[in-house]
Amino acid sequence: MVMKKFTFIAEYKKGTYISQYESSNLMEALVIWADNLDIQFFTEKVKAKIQEKVRDNFYSPVSIEKVDNVWCSSYVIFRSLLLLNIVETV
Repeated sequence: MVMKKFTFIAEYKKGTYISQYESSNLMEALVIWADNLDIQFFTEKVKAKIQEKVRDNFYSPVSIEKVDNVWCSSYVIFRSLLLLNIVETV
C-alpha cells in the first residue's frame, strides 16, 4: 500500500493550524487529521463536532479546479467557520 503525505491548513477563529499526516487516501487522512486535533486549540466539544462532520459525506472535500492534488472543505462549528485546505504533498 502506497502512503501519501497530506498537508492540512485549517483557518478557525482567527488562527491558522497546519499539520501533516500520511495515509493511503484523502478521506482516511481527513479522519486521521480530525482525530488528532490539538485540544490546546480545539476544545473536546469542538473536536467532537469536527470529527462528526468529516465523517459525513455531505462535507467531503472538493478538488480545486485546475490545481493538482488540492482540496477544500468548510464546516460551521458552533456558529464559527472552519475553512480547511488539503494538499497532497509530494
